[in-house]
Amino acid sequence: MATNGHTSEAVRSPIINLGSEEALPVTVAELTAEWFTKTLGHKVKSAQIVKEIHGTASKILVELQYDGDDAAATPPTKLCVKGGFNPTVMKLYPPLVACFRLEVFFYAHIAPKVPMRLPQVYYTGTDTVNGQGLFIMQDMTAMGATYGSTLEPWRPERVRAGVKQLALLHAHGWGTTDANVASRFPWYEASSFRAVLESMWAPEHWQGRYFSDACPPVHEELKDRARVVAAFHTLWRTSDARLQTMCHGDPHLNNTYMTADGRPGFIDWQGMHPNSALHDVVYFITGAMEVEDRRKHERELLGAYLGDLAEAGGPRFAVDDVWDEFRRQQLHGFVWSLTPPTMQPREVVDTFSARHAAAIKDHGSLELIEAHPDHKPLEE
Repeated sequence: MATNGHTSEAVRSPIINLGSEEALPVTVAELTAEWFTKTLGHKVKSAQIVKEIHGTASKILVELQYDGDDAAATPPTKLCVKGGFNPTVMKLYPPLVACFRLEVFFYAHIAPKVPMRLPQVYYTGTDTVNGQGLFIMQDMTAMGATYGSTLEPWRPERVRAGVKQLALLHAHGWGTTDANVASRFPWYEASSFRAVLESMWAPEHWQGRYFSDACPPVHEELKDRARVVAAFHTLWRTSDARLQTMCHGDPHLNNTYMTADGRPGFIDWQGMHPNSALHDVVYFITGAMEVEDRRKHERELLGAYLGDLAEAGGPRFAVDDVWDEFRRQQLHGFVWSLTPPTMQPREVVDTFSARHAAAIKDHGSLELIEAHPDHKPLEE
């Protein structure tokens, strides 16, 4: 059990305030001492905004001063509030608000039950006014943790530790599909990531991404909109039914952290949804490593994941049983090349795009998906 937020390995029981009829903050200015007092149940004398980090969601680092007897209160003084505080992104991509709620639901409902390495969370909340979803967690950097970075690829040993974390998640949700998710996870809201992706492959956006100076480093065949969109539709429609589970959905390096002693964990659960387990595994392995390291070690890492999955209570597969699905699922990494600079810096987009594009080509992912008997050309 976590105590005072000073561990990243914990069974956590946050304050849960889901479906509030009172509006939650949607601007940084609303994160006041009064709001923290009411939310955390401890008298807060002052709340200083230390740093604002705005991406797809926003992370607001705060430092609190507690009043009187609450000076030694359970929540530490240095905290992070995460939710929808970026009005530019919210205006461009309204479906993202559902993603913020999904992350809240993860910390409220799944995190206490799965023995993953996760940050300590103190409060989870959603409202019925703006649809906001936010949570309050420990400031990871104050605990000595560091965040993963696209520009600092991992060695195979650390990736191996990462896939073990994914196996723990997947074993817990094994067998979850779009059809049965409501009965297995009644709180689940359909992920809006596909809706966001579809908005980004609108013809005008596609033209601006791949036929301008902002073009990311992808192969020529990946600039063929009709071909790529049709392949995505086929992939979603024909994913291996044996491998369905509840996925993280977006396990790239920028959504990882390392504890003070170097052990990896995953954060940013906004894309959680039922999918092939190999969606997570492929996306993580390919994005986390330099291309040559990935080529040398991906099969071994897949085998390690499958062993961890079985050990955690999931089914047992051999690498050859799922290798074609591993190849097909490479296509999901293409989403990085569609990502606009309002969501991620260009250097990050280009680095991830290059890694994933290389894997798509190495594995013949497009050709393999198109060879499926249910593949259909794009109709618009």
